Amino acid sequence: MDSTAGKLIATALRTVYQGFGITPAAVAADAGITIQNLEEIAAGKPLGNQETDRLLRTLRLAKEPHSAGLYETPTDDEPVRMLTLRREFIELDEESRLRVFQLSQDARNLESLQYSLSQSSSWERFIEARDKLDLPRPDATLLPWQQGEKLAIALRRTLNLGNQPVASMRNLVKNHFPGLTLLDGLLGHNGPEGILFADKSRGVTVVLNQAIPKNRLPWVRRFNLAHELGHALTDIGLRRPMAHVSRHMSDSQFEVEQRANAFAAYFLCPRNVLLDFVDQFQDSRKAVEHVVVNYGLPYTTVRTILKNVANLEVPPQPASELDLDRWQQMESEPSLEEFPLNQIPMEYRSNMARMATELFLLASITRDQYAWTLGLDSDSSVVIELPRLLFGPGCPAVLFSELREILVANNIEIDFSRT
Repeated sequence: MDSTAGKLIATALRTVYQGFGITPAAVAADAGITIQNLEEIAAGKPLGNQETDRLLRTLRLAKEPHSAGLYETPTDDEPVRMLTLRREFIELDEESRLRVFQLSQDARNLESLQYSLSQSSSWERFIEARDKLDLPRPDATLLPWQQGEKLAIALRRTLNLGNQPVASMRNLVKNHFPGLTLLDGLLGHNGPEGILFADKSRGVTVVLNQAIPKNRLPWVRRFNLAHELGHALTDIGLRRPMAHVSRHMSDSQFEVEQRANAFAAYFLCPRNVLLDFVDQFQDSRKAVEHVVVNYGLPYTTVRTILKNVANLEVPPQPASELDLDRWQQMESEPSLEEFPLNQIPMEYRSNMARMATELFLLASITRDQYAWTLGLDSDSSVVIELPRLLFGPGCPAVLFSELREILVANNIEIDFSRT
């Protein structure tokens, strides 16, 4: 084992144990090594390459951390950065805590890829886009749900949405908040529905927990993305990093969650629109179904709103299926279910795969780094297949990459920077 990798792992393990409350047993189990191995590396004893690679994977550290700037850390002795909302993070079970930690590292690695491509900071782009909108900040004289509704009304007005449905939350975020990145991951069945990471090393990253089946439903995904956007618009500070675990309802975060829930609900469907439908249909269930189908909110959410604002008791969702094909098309993430290569872990599909592939085609990262970024072995056939599948076999960059591999295989060197 390389001595640099050993020091990197040992430093990361200390932070994971002390700062994230994750036990050596959980780390060892995830890495598929023994606790004795962990104790040995903490004592400075070198491990074999296989054990080292497994630990690097578990800790989401780069195999070649100083090559091409990939996965650069702010300092050599900070391979892991803490999450700030430690109280609610510790309330999660250990499996979920480990996955939250790993996804926080994935967000950091994704930001490194993005910066390598554009030489711009996602964090700064998001803050700039947010500040240009001149949205109201939380008003302590209002109740949390009133703060959320006020923000929703202001954003709708700024984006000229009127009372119309939001056609696609995914596209709205992409078009109006280019610094916000969406990741999908598996945070356990008992884990949080969503997480927002926000700091300069992770950018502004929303993670939706796909281990919870309802998060794969387009109207739930749509609501959860709006909920996390609400956190990003109101709860991100400029001076400190944050990690917000959504709907893991500790008393300390109850008001923050109320505000984000109200923002999501009233941004997707203004309250006056909902109440107008109640008057129009004179049937609370029909009004709720109309909002679900036409505005894309979860049935239970609309039912709860009517109970809170109009004291209306709406029956539970009927067994009959509602026509939700429109939202399935607009909000589902094709890379989750239709990704061409299911060997790639969920969190590395979509943004991670496209950015890493582009850097590989540009010869900015090596084949080993490319495979490592996608959670694969360097000899995996995916390294050859994925560029063609994502960018098309006729893409000049794909052809250039194939030519370069042929030349390398034949020991022919060409300075492409001069061609």
